[in-house]
Amino acid sequence: MNFLNLCQPYTSCEHILYIGGYLFSIGVIILINRFLKKTGKVHSEITRKIPHILGGFVIIQGAISLPKTFYLIFLAILTLGALMSYRHKKQFPGIYSVSRRSYGTILYPLTLLVLATLLLPAYTGAFLYGAMMMILVDGPAAIVGSLFGKKIPVYEKSLVGSATFLILGSVIGYMLGIPLMFAIIFSLIITIHEFFVKWGIDNFTIPVLSALLWVVFL
Repeated sequence: MNFLNLCQPYTSCEHILYIGGYLFSIGVIILINRFLKKTGKVHSEITRKIPHILGGFVIIQGAISLPKTFYLIFLAILTLGALMSYRHKKQFPGIYSVSRRSYGTILYPLTLLVLATLLLPAYTGAFLYGAMMMILVDGPAAIVGSLFGKKIPVYEKSLVGSATFLILGSVIGYMLGIPLMFAIIFSLIITIHEFFVKWGIDNFTIPVLSALLWVVFL
Protein backbone atom coordinates (compact mmCIF):
# COMPACT_ATOMS: atom_id res chain seq x y z
CA MET A 1 0.00 0.00 0.00
CA ASN A 2 1.30 3.44 -0.92
CA PHE A 3 2.11 5.39 2.25
CA LEU A 4 0.67 8.60 0.82
CA ASN A 5 -2.72 6.89 0.51
CA LEU A 6 -2.83 6.66 4.30
CA CYS A 7 -2.95 10.43 4.56
CA GLN A 8 -6.21 11.88 3.27
CA PRO A 9 -7.09 14.38 1.99
CA TYR A 10 -4.06 15.05 -0.15
CA THR A 11 -4.16 18.74 0.68
CA SER A 12 -3.41 17.82 4.30
CA CYS A 13 -0.40 15.81 3.15
CA GLU A 14 0.79 18.77 1.15
CA HIS A 15 0.47 21.00 4.20
CA ILE A 16 2.51 18.55 6.26
CA LEU A 17 5.15 18.52 3.54
CA TYR A 18 5.14 22.30 3.53
CA ILE A 19 5.73 22.32 7.29
CA GLY A 20 8.61 19.93 6.81
CA GLY A 21 10.01 22.16 4.10
CA TYR A 22 9.70 25.25 6.28
CA LEU A 23 11.45 23.53 9.19
CA PHE A 24 14.18 22.27 6.86
CA SER A 25 14.70 25.79 5.56
CA ILE A 26 15.09 27.13 9.09
CA GLY A 27 17.55 24.31 9.86
CA VAL A 28 19.64 25.31 6.84
CA ILE A 29 19.58 28.94 7.99
CA ILE A 30 20.87 27.93 11.43
CA LEU A 31 23.69 25.87 9.86
CA ILE A 32 24.70 28.84 7.70
CA ASN A 33 24.64 30.98 10.81
CA ARG A 34 26.99 28.58 12.64
CA PHE A 35 29.36 28.59 9.66
CA LEU A 36 29.45 32.40 9.60
CA LYS A 37 30.07 32.49 13.33
CA LYS A 38 33.01 30.10 13.05
CA THR A 39 34.69 32.22 10.37
CA GLY A 40 34.97 35.03 12.92
CA LYS A 41 34.78 37.56 10.10
CA VAL A 42 31.15 38.59 10.55
CA HIS A 43 29.89 41.01 13.19
CA SER A 44 28.25 39.15 16.09
CA GLU A 45 25.02 41.12 15.77
CA ILE A 46 24.72 40.05 12.14
CA THR A 47 25.20 36.37 12.94
CA ARG A 48 22.72 36.70 15.80
CA LYS A 49 20.02 38.37 13.73
CA ILE A 50 20.38 36.49 10.44
CA PRO A 51 18.40 33.43 11.66
CA HIS A 52 15.69 35.75 13.04
CA ILE A 53 15.32 37.64 9.77
CA LEU A 54 15.66 34.80 7.26
CA GLY A 55 13.62 32.45 9.43
CA GLY A 56 11.07 35.23 9.65
CA PHE A 57 10.50 35.15 5.90
CA VAL A 58 9.67 31.46 6.27
CA ILE A 59 7.31 32.20 9.15
CA ILE A 60 5.53 34.97 7.24
CA GLN A 61 5.15 32.75 4.17
CA GLY A 62 3.67 30.02 6.36
CA ALA A 63 1.12 32.45 7.79
CA ILE A 64 -0.04 33.26 4.27
CA SER A 65 -0.07 29.77 2.77
CA LEU A 66 -0.93 27.35 5.62
CA PRO A 67 -4.34 26.82 7.23
CA LYS A 68 -4.46 27.92 10.86
CA THR A 69 -4.26 24.43 12.36
CA PHE A 70 -1.14 23.48 10.42
CA TYR A 71 0.44 26.88 11.03
CA LEU A 72 -0.05 26.52 14.77
CA ILE A 73 1.61 23.10 14.62
CA PHE A 74 4.52 24.67 12.75
CA LEU A 75 4.92 27.45 15.33
CA ALA A 76 4.55 24.99 18.21
CA ILE A 77 7.46 22.94 16.82
CA LEU A 78 9.54 26.09 16.49
CA THR A 79 8.74 27.04 20.08
CA LEU A 80 9.81 23.62 21.29
CA GLY A 81 13.02 23.92 19.28
CA ALA A 82 13.71 27.35 20.79
CA LEU A 83 13.24 25.98 24.31
CA MET A 84 15.66 23.14 23.59
CA SER A 85 18.24 25.49 22.07
CA TYR A 86 18.00 27.76 25.11
CA ARG A 87 18.94 24.82 27.34
CA HIS A 88 22.00 24.15 25.17
CA LYS A 89 23.23 27.65 24.37
CA LYS A 90 26.78 26.53 23.67
CA GLN A 91 25.56 24.56 20.67
CA PHE A 92 24.20 27.76 19.11
CA PRO A 93 27.00 30.31 19.55
CA GLY A 94 25.75 32.67 16.86
CA ILE A 95 22.21 32.95 18.15
CA TYR A 96 23.30 33.34 21.77
CA SER A 97 26.41 35.46 21.16
CA VAL A 98 24.88 38.38 23.04
CA SER A 99 26.47 38.76 26.49
CA ARG A 100 23.50 40.33 28.25
CA ARG A 101 20.59 38.35 29.63
CA SER A 102 18.07 37.69 26.86
CA TYR A 103 14.92 35.64 26.45
CA GLY A 104 14.33 36.77 22.89
CA THR A 105 14.95 33.44 21.17
CA ILE A 106 12.20 31.74 23.20
CA LEU A 107 9.77 34.66 23.04
CA TYR A 108 10.17 34.95 19.26
CA PRO A 109 8.19 31.82 18.22
CA LEU A 110 6.11 31.66 21.41
CA THR A 111 4.69 35.14 20.88
CA LEU A 112 3.85 34.39 17.25
CA LEU A 113 2.16 31.17 18.38
CA VAL A 114 -0.04 33.09 20.82
CA LEU A 115 -0.85 35.83 18.32
CA ALA A 116 -1.62 33.33 15.57
CA THR A 117 -4.01 31.53 17.93
CA LEU A 118 -5.81 34.76 18.79
CA LEU A 119 -5.74 36.64 15.48
CA LEU A 120 -5.80 34.21 12.57
CA PRO A 121 -7.65 34.17 10.26
CA ALA A 122 -9.98 37.03 11.26
CA TYR A 123 -7.16 39.54 11.80
CA THR A 124 -4.51 38.33 9.38
CA GLY A 125 -3.37 41.88 8.71
CA ALA A 126 -2.80 42.54 12.41
CA PHE A 127 -0.83 39.31 12.75
CA LEU A 128 1.37 40.05 9.74
CA TYR A 129 1.98 43.60 10.95
CA GLY A 130 3.05 42.37 14.39
CA ALA A 131 5.27 39.67 12.93
CA MET A 132 6.89 41.96 10.37
CA MET A 133 7.59 44.69 12.93
CA MET A 134 9.57 42.16 14.94
CA ILE A 135 11.18 40.27 12.07
CA LEU A 136 11.72 42.76 9.25
CA VAL A 137 12.06 45.95 11.30
CA ASP A 138 13.59 45.15 14.69
CA GLY A 139 16.17 42.73 13.27
CA PRO A 140 17.62 44.99 10.53
CA ALA A 141 17.46 48.01 12.86
CA ALA A 142 19.54 46.14 15.44
CA ILE A 143 22.16 45.30 12.80
CA VAL A 144 22.35 48.88 11.49
CA GLY A 145 22.54 50.24 15.03
CA SER A 146 25.37 47.88 15.96
CA LEU A 147 27.38 48.61 12.82
CA PHE A 148 26.94 52.35 12.53
CA GLY A 149 25.50 53.62 15.81
CA LYS A 150 26.85 54.32 19.27
CA LYS A 151 25.00 52.50 22.02
CA ILE A 152 23.64 54.45 24.97
CA PRO A 153 24.93 52.31 27.89
CA VAL A 154 21.84 52.37 30.12
CA TYR A 155 19.47 51.29 27.34
CA GLU A 156 21.95 49.36 25.14
CA LYS A 157 20.33 50.96 22.07
CA SER A 158 21.53 53.57 19.60
CA LEU A 159 19.84 56.56 18.00
CA VAL A 160 20.89 55.28 14.57
CA GLY A 161 19.18 51.96 15.26
CA SER A 162 16.04 53.68 16.53
CA ALA A 163 15.91 55.96 13.48
CA THR A 164 16.24 52.89 11.25
CA PHE A 165 13.44 51.20 13.20
CA LEU A 166 11.17 54.23 12.73
CA ILE A 167 11.78 54.43 8.98
CA LEU A 168 11.45 50.70 8.29
CA GLY A 169 8.39 50.45 10.54
CA SER A 170 6.67 53.25 8.66
CA VAL A 171 7.45 51.61 5.30
CA ILE A 172 6.22 48.17 6.43
CA GLY A 173 3.01 49.63 7.82
CA TYR A 174 2.33 51.56 4.63
CA MET A 175 3.05 48.50 2.48
CA LEU A 176 0.49 46.54 4.50
CA GLY A 177 -2.18 49.14 3.72
CA ILE A 178 -2.01 51.36 6.79
CA PRO A 179 -2.60 55.04 5.88
CA LEU A 180 0.76 56.84 5.78
CA MET A 181 0.15 59.11 8.76
CA PHE A 182 -1.05 56.20 10.89
CA ALA A 183 1.90 54.09 9.73
CA ILE A 184 4.34 56.79 10.89
CA ILE A 185 2.55 57.34 14.21
CA PHE A 186 2.33 53.61 14.92
CA SER A 187 6.00 53.17 14.07
CA LEU A 188 6.97 56.10 16.32
CA ILE A 189 5.06 54.62 19.26
CA ILE A 190 6.66 51.21 18.77
CA THR A 191 10.12 52.76 18.28
CA ILE A 192 9.92 54.66 21.56
CA HIS A 193 8.71 51.53 23.31
CA GLU A 194 11.50 49.39 21.80
CA PHE A 195 14.17 51.83 22.95
CA PHE A 196 13.40 51.24 26.63
CA VAL A 197 12.81 47.47 26.60
CA LYS A 198 15.62 45.11 27.67
CA TRP A 199 16.50 41.40 27.88
CA GLY A 200 14.94 40.50 24.52
CA ILE A 201 11.45 41.02 25.91
CA ASP A 202 10.77 43.22 22.89
CA ASN A 203 10.34 39.99 20.91
CA PHE A 204 7.08 39.73 22.86
CA THR A 205 6.08 43.35 23.32
CA ILE A 206 6.77 44.64 19.78
CA PRO A 207 4.48 42.20 17.91
CA VAL A 208 1.81 42.42 20.61
CA LEU A 209 1.82 46.23 20.66
CA SER A 210 1.85 46.37 16.85
CA ALA A 211 -1.08 43.96 16.52
CA LEU A 212 -2.97 45.84 19.23
CA LEU A 213 -2.55 49.17 17.45
CA TRP A 214 -3.87 47.58 14.25
CA VAL A 215 -6.93 46.00 15.88
CA VAL A 216 -7.88 49.07 17.94
CA PHE A 217 -7.32 51.87 15.43
CA LEU A 218 -7.81 50.33 11.97
